[in-house]
Order: sequence, then structure tokens, then C-alpha cells
Amino acid sequence: MNYQSISLESTNKVMSCHSGLFLFDELWDRLNLKNRLRRLLPKKKRNRGTLQIDKFKSILFSFGSENDCLSDLDDLLEDTLFRSLTGGGTHSRTAKTVRQRLQRSFSVL
Repeated sequence: MNYQSISLESTNKVMSCHSGLFLFDELWDRLNLKNRLRRLLPKKKRNRGTLQIDKFKSILFSFGSENDCLSDLDDLLEDTLFRSLTGGGTHSRTAKTVRQRLQRSFSVL
């Protein structure tokens, strides 16, 4: 039998359990969702901080990585891959704002 030796080498890269997000990122790019959704999202009051589309992408990718609620966004901020794919990510304060707006929308209905 012909055996091949396996060598291990250490790197400074951090592995992520959310590597399946590459599939979501590829779909995001191929479907051109950034441009399609940008005009549907509300305008920012101040022109600083995280873009609205990046906040939306963070929340969408959060659900794609099996998070059950908006409060889990804080845990994902520690994930290097998630932050790089979502433009820096967002935190639970943004999630609270989204939750308040949704509750207002439903109360109007």
C-alpha cells in the first residue's frame, strides 16, 4: 500500500462554525440584493455609522446562521467571518430599534 503522510501547520486564521455563510453571501451577490433592497429600506437620519443595507444583511445572515432571535447579534459580533461578510455586523441595539418599528407597524395594521 502506498501511504501519504499528513503534515499539520499552524496559522493565525480563526475558524468559524458559520462558514456556510459563504453560500448566503454568494446568493446575495448573484441576486444583486444589495441594489434591489437599498431603495426599499428607510433613509438614515444621520449620514454616519453602519449603512441600512448592512444592518439588514446582518440580521438576515444572523437568521441564516441559526440564531433564533435578534438578541443573538451580540454573540455574532465576535465572529470574524460574520463581521467581514456583513460589513462590520450590527449589534442588539439595532435589533431593538427594528423590533420597535415592527411593533409600531403591526399596531397600525
